[in-house]
Amino acid sequence: EETLVKLIGWRYLDDRAFARGFALSVVKHKRWGPSRVSGALRQRGVSEEHIEEALSEAFPEGETAIIERALTRFRRSDRRRGTAEQEKARAFRHLRGRGFSSAAIWEALGKDEETEI
Repeated sequence: EETLVKLIGWRYLDDRAFARGFALSVVKHKRWGPSRVSGALRQRGVSEEHIEEALSEAFPEGETAIIERALTRFRRSDRRRGTAEQEKARAFRHLRGRGFSSAAIWEALGKDEETEI
């Protein structure tokens, strides 16, 4: 018990700081969406309060900016070609797997379609 008190005092055991750092890191480097970040934090035993705080800091403007960068990166790396619908379906599955909401994905795909026309 004494050891735990010391570790907490030294901020070595700080769930809030861990959740914040983890969320910011995976959003920046892996371009994960909110549901994937929150799931990973839940698996690691972080409380819902700390998860919500971390998500609000990692996604200050919501998913929009992150999802657009993730979509651009996916399109650059996706070498398979097909119809526009097939490419859109692949992009949707990829972004869903990264933890973005369906609504945000459809919005990003719709914006992208508008700029291509």
